[in-house]
Amino acid sequence: MRRPRCLDAAGKFWDNRPAVNIFKRQLSSAVLLSLTLMVGGCEKPADLGRMQEETLALVKQHGKDVDLLQRRADALMARGRNVGSDAPGISDAGRILSEARSGIDQLRALVSSAPTTIGNAARTNNSDEVQRVSDDLVAKLKTGEVAARSNLAAVDNWLMSVENRPTTAAAPATPGNESPNPPVPPAPAAPETGSGSGAGSAAGSAPGSATGSGAATPK
Repeated sequence: MRRPRCLDAAGKFWDNRPAVNIFKRQLSSAVLLSLTLMVGGCEKPADLGRMQEETLALVKQHGKDVDLLQRRADALMARGRNVGSDAPGISDAGRILSEARSGIDQLRALVSSAPTTIGNAARTNNSDEVQRVSDDLVAKLKTGEVAARSNLAAVDNWLMSVENRPTTAAAPATPGNESPNPPVPPAPAAPETGSGSGAGSAAGSAPGSATGSGAATPK
């Protein structure tokens, strides 16, 4: 049986198909928007987590580089103690090495605080903010490592030049600077006492004997 058409207040037939079509279109748009927001909400935490992991992996690698720089700085410090405080240029070399060690300490602080820094950026749920913080952190690590390597290389070159310098012989005394008390030459050895006594006895006795024999009274 055919359903009769509805009548409006004026007794005219009422066709509601256009209104139904509009409602369907509005409903479809609302559902599509809801699905888009749901999908976006599911992907956003995943993207932020991936960005965090990638940044922390880079920071971990930079942490190994910082450890190498620290060991190199310690070795240069030990070598510097052996060159002596009177080595030429030691003051400048010490200042440069101190700058390098201070920079290495700052790099280590960045590496240690990286998880907190990236985690705070991720809590904003803003991928652009996380990317900005990550890029800034990695850039600081790279710049600091380049500066530390440059300073350590300068100190290393200075140490090699000082360690390989020829040793100078003692300079001769300049005229007029002789010692006021020059060494006294040793006295000559005294003659042996026994030999002189025997010679004197022989000399005294020989003439006496000859005189005595010559003065004898003839018979």
